[in-house]
Parts: sequence; structure tokens; C-alpha cells
Amino acid sequence: MTSRLVVDGLEMAVGRRLPGDGLVAHSDRGSQFASDHYRRLLDRHGTACSMSRVAQCWDNSPVESFFASL
Repeated sequence: MTSRLVVDGLEMAVGRRLPGDGLVAHSDRGSQFASDHYRRLLDRHGTACSMSRVAQCWDNSPVESFFASL
């Protein structure tokens, strides 16, 4: 899996929403989110990276549950 999809998605979101510094992007530990390509883009936009802990798959469950209910 490549980082291109998540980089394109983040660029699109930032371009549409124009968030200020202090944005936090939370993700799992997938290789596309840990890639240098993605991390450099986060840095360029002043966005902090938040990742699930290793072997803690339930870290994302509250957010996934919320979006599933929309």
C-alpha cells in the first residue's frame, strides 16, 4: 500500500477547510500513515500526528463507532 491516497486526501481536506495550526490527524499505524511522505505533509501544514499505540486496536473504536452512527 502506498501513501499517495492518504496524502491526496489530506491535501484535499486542508485545501477545502483551511485549518490553522494545531490540527491533529489521528490514524492507525498503517504504513501509509507512518511514511515519510505523509509525515512531511503533516509537518508542512503544522499538523500534529496522533497514532494508535502498538497492539491497541481499540484506540480507534470510539471514533469509528461515532462515524458509523452518522
